[in-house]
This record gives sequence, structure tokens and C-alpha cells, in this order.
Amino acid sequence: ELDKRVEFLFEPEKIRNYKTIVIPWKIIYDEKLEEELIDFVNKGGKLVVTTDFFRKNNDNVYLDYVPKIYREAFGWEKNDFINEDESNSGGIVYSNKIGDGQVLILSMKTSLEEWSRLAFLD
Repeated sequence: ELDKRVEFLFEPEKIRNYKTIVIPWKIIYDEKLEEELIDFVNKGGKLVVTTDFFRKNNDNVYLDYVPKIYREAFGWEKNDFINEDESNSGGIVYSNKIGDGQVLILSMKTSLEEWSRLAFLD
């Protein structure tokens, strides 16, 4: 049995004291959150997001630029976000070490069982 505490955070500056941050289905870009997440991962945190992460602006329009976190943490330099095809059954789409931490991108199609197995691996 896992003894893991789960909390919902609504203020980016509060993420500093956690080991793992899971952000599912966060499509709207947030510059302040982005800066905190980059710092969090560089200092040893584990960030788990889904493939729709930070793709649109506050007007719900797809970004025409690549957010800083994609360049620095995911290694993307151009606007070529992950496109999931119909054959993808879920699970880890991308994993990368950055600083002392790690980032994982999970498919939006990831099942509850896959989330349980993958998102909290140490």
C-alpha cells in the first residue's frame, strides 16, 4: 500500500516543497507556473504532465511559439508538439532528466491503472 499524500495546489509558488507534481490536462499556458515548474525540476523535482500541456493561450487559441519549458525541459525548439495517433494506448510518451529532476509526458489517453503505475514511480 502506498502511503502518499496528495494535495491540490492553486498557487504556483507553493510547489517548491513537493517531490512530485502531477498536472493533467493543463492546456492553457501560464508563464508564472512555467517558471516555477522549471525551477522545481532543476532542483530535483519530478514533473508529470499530459500531452496537451501549455498548448493554448488565455483566449483558447493554439500558441504560435514554443513555451520556454518545452525548450528547456522537453528539448523542443520548434512548434511541433506531440501528436497522439489512434494507435497510442496510453502511458509514457516522453521522459527526460533535467537538472537534478525529471519530466514525464503521459498520453491524454492514459488509463487510471496506467496513471497509478506510472505517475508515481520513484
